[in-house]
Amino acid sequence: MHWLHRPLPTDLPPKARLLSEAAVAGLPVPPGLVHPMQWSETLGREVAMLLADAQIIVRAALDGEDGPQRAAAGLGLSIPGCGSLEAVRDALDRVDAARRDPWLVRYRGVETHPRDCVILQRQVVRDALVVAAVLPDGIDYIEVHGKNAEALAQGDTPVASGLLRRWEDPRAAAVAELLATLRAALPMPEHGFDAELIVDPQGVAHLVQVRPLTQDLVADGRAFVQAVRDAGQGSRLGGVQVLDAEHNPAPLSPAHASLIAWLAEQRPASGGLTTLAGWLYARTRVRDLSGTRNAPALTPTEALLRLHDDELPAARARLTTIERACTDVERLAQTLDESLAAFLSMIDVYLGVLLPVRAAAGSVFAANPDAPLSLRGRAAHADVLPTAWDLAAPTLGELASFEGSAESSELPSDPVAAAVLLTEWDDHLFALGLAPVRAVYRACGEHLGLGDTAFGLTLAELRSALQDSEFPAEATGRERLEQTRRWAKLRPPAILDDGRALPLLPHRHLQGVGVGADFEGPIAQRSGLEELLRDPPSPQSIVVLPALTAQAALALETLQLRAVCCEHGGALSHAALMLRELELSGLIGCAGCTQVPDGTLARIDVASGRLQIASSATLGS
Repeated sequence: MHWLHRPLPTDLPPKARLLSEAAVAGLPVPPGLVHPMQWSETLGREVAMLLADAQIIVRAALDGEDGPQRAAAGLGLSIPGCGSLEAVRDALDRVDAARRDPWLVRYRGVETHPRDCVILQRQVVRDALVVAAVLPDGIDYIEVHGKNAEALAQGDTPVASGLLRRWEDPRAAAVAELLATLRAALPMPEHGFDAELIVDPQGVAHLVQVRPLTQDLVADGRAFVQAVRDAGQGSRLGGVQVLDAEHNPAPLSPAHASLIAWLAEQRPASGGLTTLAGWLYARTRVRDLSGTRNAPALTPTEALLRLHDDELPAARARLTTIERACTDVERLAQTLDESLAAFLSMIDVYLGVLLPVRAAAGSVFAANPDAPLSLRGRAAHADVLPTAWDLAAPTLGELASFEGSAESSELPSDPVAAAVLLTEWDDHLFALGLAPVRAVYRACGEHLGLGDTAFGLTLAELRSALQDSEFPAEATGRERLEQTRRWAKLRPPAILDDGRALPLLPHRHLQGVGVGADFEGPIAQRSGLEELLRDPPSPQSIVVLPALTAQAALALETLQLRAVCCEHGGALSHAALMLRELELSGLIGCAGCTQVPDGTLARIDVASGRLQIASSATLGS
């Protein structure tokens, strides 16, 4: 048995050793001890002393966990809130049993190890949990969670994240002071520290976990920023920008990127959208953008009725007009302008009518497996719903046929159901707004002999190709599409802050929001909805996608898939609704899942929100 604040023995596993080093160095580590993973009378006496002050948290410290080359962080079980000897003894037994989980054994290669031990510490009353990446270049990146003791295990969305210097909170000073002390007290590892801090109700910060980072967290981000600068887009890097990966988890085609740039000029209040090396970033998230609108004139039910009776039919009529006009090749340039006007008509309804209603409704979630809102009305719009939110993406109807389920023609009167269906059906409106522009691009591609290469041209270049027979349309389109394919190999950061790529913290790796029941099967990687429909996987597999956009519900139902894991998304996303309504197993926002090799045996562990793999050999360290 070893008390954390006493001189170090030599045989502690890395997790316990570094925490003890921090305590000995004077950092504010809560008092506690390290003990072999079984109960003893001596341990009982010492635990009784700890319990005199507060509750105890019992945490596994496994051999190899939190080491300098191989982190394996979070594999052992932690049990907070132990307030008696019986509770501590029961927690120790559970921690011991957890290390024998078959999937953990497959990962570690052993069931138990002589150096496996347990850390028992006084539990600090939590006002906030701060997870920090303390990087060698002097930058501290943080993620802040509230009072939920299971925030990390459950994959909760943080209440704040970003550079520590941007956290405008009275508790920021105490966190900054502790991290500065950490830098001064312990030798800096090659890639920095991964630390967890508890801020108590009095505003005092306590260090409860510290481990060396095993890789450079911002290497991919630096490569991305360099690619942006190489593309001549460095001037776009100012301010804080958020990757819109939930809707666009791949770089946009040159055609769609130019449409976004044109939209930003025409409607400056549309969120500060921009493309960086083809990837779509926003300075204002959609949910925040809607909050800037005036109070809505309509209730969710009234807005849904207007969408159903007026706006969707009007958008459909505009599309029909454009499609007919596309047959006159002599006026394609004029038809292009008309299609852009149709697109703006949709945008104005979206910004001026739907977003204020959504903002007033707040965060609503009403999954209904008996009558899925995520499927309702989808089949009727399969001809325009794209496989990705991009002009170049084929529609669902171009790849497959979908049966429309029998459903009532009446719209829901319940305001919550109406609000949910409104957020689903606004995608139909958006698709009908994109469809006219896509129709013109396809008509131009056919007229100019370019085919899909036309989507490699910007709006201005497409006009040039229509007006000037000498314009090198095919060479330009092919070159731009090839550049987009190169950009697709980048791993863009979720947040950019004045051109600095912010890292993904290690505890987020292979963890997300769990839905449904546990599921075991081989990984089936698909790059998107188009590939999913062209190459359907076995229903016995865990299908991995970058994101689940709203229109994916039709494909999931048609293919009778049982388990899905996606890299991007959150607890209130389209993905969460459709997985719950279709009663599938899944993980949403599971960072790194798209890097797991195809065919790897894996398990979705819903309780921990983790994608567990059979062997670490498939992923390296």
